[in-house]
Amino acid sequence: MGPRFGPHLRPDPARRRHHRCRLRGGAGGQEPARLVPRRRARHGRKERADQRVPQLGVRDRGSQGGAVVTAVDKVIVTAVGTDLENNIALVSEANLTAGAGEVVVEVEAAPVNGADTLFAMGWFGVYPEVPAAMGAEGVGRVVAVGSGVDAALLGRRVIMIPTFRFGTWATRTVVPAANVVPVPEDADPLQLAMLAVNPATAHVLLHEYVDLEPGDWIGLDLANSAVAHYLVPLAKRAGLAVLAVVRREAVVDEVKDLGADIVLVDGEDLSARIADALAGERLRVLFEGTGDPAQVARLVPAVADGGTVVAFASATGQTPAIPLADLIYRGIALRSVYIVG
Repeated sequence: MGPRFGPHLRPDPARRRHHRCRLRGGAGGQEPARLVPRRRARHGRKERADQRVPQLGVRDRGSQGGAVVTAVDKVIVTAVGTDLENNIALVSEANLTAGAGEVVVEVEAAPVNGADTLFAMGWFGVYPEVPAAMGAEGVGRVVAVGSGVDAALLGRRVIMIPTFRFGTWATRTVVPAANVVPVPEDADPLQLAMLAVNPATAHVLLHEYVDLEPGDWIGLDLANSAVAHYLVPLAKRAGLAVLAVVRREAVVDEVKDLGADIVLVDGEDLSARIADALAGERLRVLFEGTGDPAQVARLVPAVADGGTVVAFASATGQTPAIPLADLIYRGIALRSVYIVG
């Protein structure tokens, strides 16, 4: 059975080797994204977005214990740019070999992360050397090991820590052994597939920038994002108080259910509403995900003098900035987070 990456893709051996694909969904990181093959309309019929296609498949499974696996399918980016519809292709690859210090992983599930699309467009911290394999994170099972790798890994379920030098949108992939972590057999593979990016980011945000203590207040915008779904519960487990800001009234209850103490909807009077809600408290740190300088300016008054703003995303594509007076006279620092294994 191939990886769960749906709707699933599988090249037809009777057709050409490269299969153009397009990306659907994933807007702002809030909705599931999926790759679907780009198909031409036949006999005057319109293409259907919800048309199901077969899943990725391994046609020759090879040896479970050896270092060579054959005939796998993978998604690649063929050119760098914003035209993802034409720049992403599905290809077949033979003779997949685990070299020294490497393993071959049969992929069970691999999500579409915002970083994947940024990588394909050339806007990420790692620039693609085309043709470049797609897919940052995922879960699978080790089916072959190279020299110098503990044979006990064979058959183990593992998550793959991203480097953007190997791809997880594949039936099988070669991964440095140092970048796989064994995980429980009884856990949901769809949840395991998403452990390496957003949960790790949330952990780093809470522990690597400010020495937080129980009772401290932290702030977070883009508070219904994937990162926030991990950050807020982790913060509450650490005894922190959380002020969350969202852009739509419809998601307020969702963020409250995560555990946020105060949830406010963005707006021109946000600074005044935050001051009223905090009742004299100040934020030790603000985690900022919109990239919008105007929103940063509305939130920064709530940050304590000498406090920190950490940019973890830019939903607007803008560059966040600290207002000059807060930067110079209040000592507010702006930092960022970037994790690659």
